[in-house]
Amino acid sequence: PETASPRLNFAQAFNGVATVLGPLVGGYVIFSGVEYTPAQMAAMGPAAVDRWRAQEAAAVGPPYLVLGILMVVIASAIALTRYPPLRPDVTPETSRSPFAVLARPRVLYAVVAQFFYVGAQVGTWSLLVDFAQEAAHVPERVGAQVYLEATMIAFCVGRFFGAWLQRTINPPRQLMLYAGCNILLCCLAAVIGGFPSIWALVATSFFMSIMFPTIFALGLEGLGHETEFASSFIVMAICGAAVVPPVMTLFASVTGALHWSMFILAVCYAVVVSFGLFAPRLRTA
Repeated sequence: PETASPRLNFAQAFNGVATVLGPLVGGYVIFSGVEYTPAQMAAMGPAAVDRWRAQEAAAVGPPYLVLGILMVVIASAIALTRYPPLRPDVTPETSRSPFAVLARPRVLYAVVAQFFYVGAQVGTWSLLVDFAQEAAHVPERVGAQVYLEATMIAFCVGRFFGAWLQRTINPPRQLMLYAGCNILLCCLAAVIGGFPSIWALVATSFFMSIMFPTIFALGLEGLGHETEFASSFIVMAICGAAVVPPVMTLFASVTGALHWSMFILAVCYAVVVSFGLFAPRLRTA
């Protein structure tokens, strides 16, 4: 159990390789590189603008069709694979409600922390290109190919380095340290402007890289028969990705600027800091 967090971080580090390749391919395939200013669009006329928008929208279809086919192939492979049975000490007790595990303070806290972490992650990645356009007038294709790619590289490197570092540092302490760094970086991204603010937001991916597996491992520590139910709830907390980004865009609409939404990310990481601080003291079994 004491090596669960570094082992999980190392295993998940390999999905960081895919996150590096994804934006690199997507930047070339989806973004055409053709952008018009409001003045140019006004001069084009409604019909020409509609044709341009239709062409841009049509470029999204083929890549996602390929992704859909790949997901079907992967799902089929999983369905056809025979896995070994669970050990008796972690097999769920069917006589109890799955929700009973949420009475464990650490499990509930892990669900909350995971909700805010995933929300912050998806909020950062989904709005990074728009943030770069606002902060330094970066074209969307450059934003995807340079800054989004850079943030994925930071994420991948951070996973491998974080897994190695957890051999010598306590995982809750590392979680607090990394989340604290992201609070600082998000606040800098909100106030300094220009290219430094973009790179500050890019750097958050290095420190967020260890958060999902570390929160997951800490939340499951010492649960025995309730491990499977608890893991399901912690994974379902990824629904934070459907909540935080819309809140950020709504806040940007109200304030008139996307950079102020970086403070919402800082609040999300503050929740992660608190989990790293209090989780070791909370009852698990």
